[in-house]
Amino acid sequence: MYSEMDPTSALTFSVPTVNIIAILYNNDLLNFQMDYSDSRWNVAMNRADDSYVTARNLSLPRLYDEAQGARDRQRKSNDPCLISLKIENNLAFSGSQARPWIVKLLQHLRMFGELKGIDVSSMIMIKFANTEQATTALQAIRSPTFASIAGGEVNICHCDMLRNPSPPSPSGSTRELELIGIIENLHAHVRELKHEKMLQQTADAQASDSLSTLYQELSLAQSYAEEQHKQSECYKSELESEIAQSAGLRHRVSEVEVDLASRNQGYVEESDALKGTIDDMKIDAETQDLKLSDLEQRNKELEDLLGLKDRQLMASEGKRQMDVSKCCEMTCEIDQLRKMLLEKDRQLEMLATERDALRIDSEKWSRKESDFEDKKKELEDEMARCDLKMATKDGLVKALHAKVDELKEKNKTFGCAAVGLETRRLGLEAKHIAAVKEKDVAEKEVKSLRTKAAAMQKILSMGLDETRKLSDEVKTLRTQSRNKDVQIMHLQARIESLQIDLTTVQREREKEISRRNIWSDKKAIKRAQRCLGEFEEAPFSRRKSLTFEDVPWPVLADLSTLGPRDITKKKVSKFFSTTEESLGDERYWDMLGRMYKVFRKQRWEKRGLLDSVADGQLCDDLENAREIVWEVAKSLWKD
Repeated sequence: MYSEMDPTSALTFSVPTVNIIAILYNNDLLNFQMDYSDSRWNVAMNRADDSYVTARNLSLPRLYDEAQGARDRQRKSNDPCLISLKIENNLAFSGSQARPWIVKLLQHLRMFGELKGIDVSSMIMIKFANTEQATTALQAIRSPTFASIAGGEVNICHCDMLRNPSPPSPSGSTRELELIGIIENLHAHVRELKHEKMLQQTADAQASDSLSTLYQELSLAQSYAEEQHKQSECYKSELESEIAQSAGLRHRVSEVEVDLASRNQGYVEESDALKGTIDDMKIDAETQDLKLSDLEQRNKELEDLLGLKDRQLMASEGKRQMDVSKCCEMTCEIDQLRKMLLEKDRQLEMLATERDALRIDSEKWSRKESDFEDKKKELEDEMARCDLKMATKDGLVKALHAKVDELKEKNKTFGCAAVGLETRRLGLEAKHIAAVKEKDVAEKEVKSLRTKAAAMQKILSMGLDETRKLSDEVKTLRTQSRNKDVQIMHLQARIESLQIDLTTVQREREKEISRRNIWSDKKAIKRAQRCLGEFEEAPFSRRKSLTFEDVPWPVLADLSTLGPRDITKKKVSKFFSTTEESLGDERYWDMLGRMYKVFRKQRWEKRGLLDSVADGQLCDDLENAREIVWEVAKSLWKD
């Protein structure tokens, strides 16, 4: 079905909304403009290879003829008509040649009108004798035969155009230029719309990316929360197991106390036996002192002999200039002997220190003997510690016996070393006599020693390389240890954060228990005692800020139902009066003194408790509540 259209009508035809999208994404556009007074025709042609058209299965030829609006007026059909055909550059040419469908279009239009001017890169002007010829030409372009020839289809759509009240221009060329300017403006507007659409698409893509990242972060946060929940469950199970273990330990302690009462008599007997062993150890220590003094005297004699040898060697150096190598060997051996003597001195010093340690231990044992008789009355209260002390005493006795054995072995080794030194001295004298006779042999030995010195230098260079390698390895090990220290620091911080989380979980659990159970004055006093101990030891900072529940407020009500402004003098004084009745004088005064110290302003400033609170209003409320509690505690403490 083709609808007859008169080009003299004051109607403007454009593509519908659905086809606009396909045409904007398809660069294969033709704009036909009819220059006749105040009417304009827009014709769009879709190529057969358009992806949008093939996706919608549009069969060729198909015509879009959706007219909107109505005719304003009728004109004479025998007036001449001029049509301008505007073609885009990328549609007219493929490379340097015109596309075949352009040639077919020109051949088709020549059958109906006269071509006024041809410029394929911009505009084609066609003059028709009358409007009927123009109408038939446009309908022929829309026909299926032309679509089959050109390999595409023509879509003609139209909408109402506002009438131009001004009279038509007599010259068609000026009107043509105006229309060309309008068309170029429309194309620029279309390009801007395309650019805006591209920007909108990029913004949408960025928004989708940000949403995806936020979703990933949310999933990570959820997984982290689940892990924290699992860890809290593990901590709860561990706490329950520890509670069970503590109950078992308490039962075991009661059994141990029963056993200690029966083992007390055995301890007394063992203490008597220990006294005898201590006396024996004193005698052994005295004998060791005598042996050490003998060794010192022998070392002094050896030093005197070595001094004499040094003097003799120094006197013989002027006489034996040719025997330098032998003298060097002798000096080296003497140095070795000196080193051995120094080592012996160090060992003697170690023995002296061990002797002093034995004396100190003997003095300790004597002191313990004197204290043992005084502490017999206190054994009933310290039964649990006696096992550990006696075990350590047994270990000390064994260690002392082992040290005595070691000292005996060392004395034997020292005696052997002294005999060796004597033999060494006699050998050195024999060597000295033989060195005088072997002067000629010494020259040969000097040469051999020089070669040995060169070899030693090589060995020393190799040793330096090895020391460098070892220093590099030491540096790497130090860096590894530093990295491990950093990892340990991170783990400690993690453990601290987990401990904080555990304390918060415990508090929440206690809150739930307090909500389920009926609150009483005894529970309030126990809560204040427990919270007082935690508050005195807990550190607070920006990372772990002070909260209302952390402070041991002396009130009988449940803290989960109160705030800082609910702390009054009446409630605090009532708490202390009930505490005095329930705890007794001694425990009451102890608790009152601790409260008086804890709620002092200087104590809070020194610990920086209020500095850790970020909320200014909460900080002021906590300061006012602290002042109230301190005034009440101060008045009671002074009274």
